[in-house]
Amino acid sequence: LRTDKHCCTNTVWLYVCPLRTMVFIAINNEWLTRDPFREYEIKKEETTRSFLTKDEIRLLMEGKLKNAKQELYRDLYLFCAFTGLSFADMRNLTEENIRTYFDEHEWININRQKTGVVSNIRLLDIANRIIGKYRGLCGDGR
Repeated sequence: LRTDKHCCTNTVWLYVCPLRTMVFIAINNEWLTRDPFREYEIKKEETTRSFLTKDEIRLLMEGKLKNAKQELYRDLYLFCAFTGLSFADMRNLTEENIRTYFDEHEWININRQKTGVVSNIRLLDIANRIIGKYRGLCGDGR
């Protein structure tokens, strides 16, 4: 992966971990007699996350796209960026998750898929406009 595909350490780690798990299962079930990873060691490297700047987000928001599909993908990304939701949580979002509270603002109230933790997220105008743009297209309240 490193030489042929020019992958970085963490990308290699991402591919190798599930493979090592399958090999471990195969050894435990006696489908393999020896561990091909016995002498191979890879550790995930600590990295610093990079974030989009305000200018980059503005360019993304204002950029002209070729078709409606690209526009949809951009809007989904921006919705996640402005709400802090993961793609999985955004995909699970329904009209029932959006409520108006005491402050007269709309909020997303959702159980996060990965952690099960309840999150209350105030909807910013940008995220609200994206919801309005696609409201009712799915037909199942999403």
